[in-house]
Order: sequence, then structure tokens, then C-alpha cells
Amino acid sequence: MWRILLILLLLPNDLSAQSLDGVYTGELVSSKNAFVVSTVETLAVGSVFLNGHDKLVFLGTFSNDSILEGRINLLNGDALILTGLLLKDSLLINLKSSIDTTLTVRTYLFKISSNTKYNLRKVFGRDQYSRDERLLGTWVIVGAQDQNRVKVPFENHTMEFKADGWLYINSMAINRQMSSYGLRNLEPKTKWETSGSKIISRFESVMFGSVEHILNYSIRGDTLTTQNSKGYEYVYKKK
Repeated sequence: MWRILLILLLLPNDLSAQSLDGVYTGELVSSKNAFVVSTVETLAVGSVFLNGHDKLVFLGTFSNDSILEGRINLLNGDALILTGLLLKDSLLINLKSSIDTTLTVRTYLFKISSNTKYNLRKVFGRDQYSRDERLLGTWVIVGAQDQNRVKVPFENHTMEFKADGWLYINSMAINRQMSSYGLRNLEPKTKWETSGSKIISRFESVMFGSVEHILNYSIRGDTLTTQNSKGYEYVYKKK
């Protein structure tokens, strides 16, 4: 924080009337984000868009016409502590995880519009994905086999596909992994979409990086079959 204050003291006086409001682009919590933020007095409220429709919430303060401070709430229950400095049409950002305080990320965002209603299709392009409504609901795993069609052990779990794009996975293995990061009593969840015969599930954060899983799938009646990149097939029944 003292570095930002030092930079602020060295800035020319004509930066004192800067407006934070607008749309900024760059690498924030993933490789390509749009940060849409507006202010009311010292309150700063915004959204970090991961793509054209999925977003994270930012809440913070904007002071001295230059200093932005606040939190970005992540999908995994963690939060990123954000400290930023507005330099004309750029934001110098410093991020720290609220769980792992040794994790620090520094990045720049560039202002592309002062209009918070800016069309984000110009940033991300048209949405190329949809959601297969047949997947909606809860699916329980009942079997698995390897690429040679030999039955293999599997861990009991369920997948719940929601219409709003959330995917909830109830798995003891995932719960144990979440607990190892200090994320207890949280439901593992991510976003899902479909493209042709593929399910794309995506989870993005600075703490865990960008994780994308692509599965081939088919549905026959109340049976869902998925296949991963190694050729393993998993069979689910509709609950």
C-alpha cells in the first residue's frame, strides 16, 4: 500500500479529477476479463466478467480520485483483496488471496469506455455456446469403464446441472481437496455449457488458475454417458 501512496504523491496535479467509472479490459482473474465499475461518492461497485455472461462481484471504495480498494468474490468461496491505482486510462492492480496471503498478482487494466453500459460483445464476441436442456437436473454415477471397455472402480458422486449455468458436483474426493485448501463447508461448483456433443465446465480464479474440463456426452432416456480425453466412460442415471 505504501508504494501506491508514494506513486500518488509523485503524480501531477491534473490527475486529481479522474473518473473511475467505465469498462476496463485485461488479465485480472483469468486470461481475458472485462471490469465494469461505477462509483457513488466513495463507494465502488463493479463486476468482473469472465466472458459475455459469467461474472464475479466487486465491492470496494474509491478515494483521493486515484485509489481503489475492495474485494472480488470468487466462485470457490475465496475472495481476492484488490488494491488499485488509477493512472489516466489505466488501472495498476495488486491482488492477494484472502486465504493464501503469500499469493500476490500484479496486473494492468486498460480503460476502453467510460460508459458502463458498453456492449461486451465487442470484448468477448458472440456467445458460441448453449446449454442442452436435457442435462438439467441431478445425475448419479452408476458405472465406469476404461478405453478398453473394462469396468473400473469409481467414486460415488452426483452432478447437478442448473438452468442458470451452475454445475454442482457432490463428491467426497472433491470435498477433501477443497478442505485441503481451507475451503470447508462449501459446495464445489463451476459453470457449464454445451457445444455440439461436448460438455464444457469451467472454473477460473487466480488462486487455482484456469481449469476447463471438456467431456463428450450422449443421453438416451434417463441415462447420461460421458467420455473424457483418455477414453474413460462414465455412466449416470437421472435422479
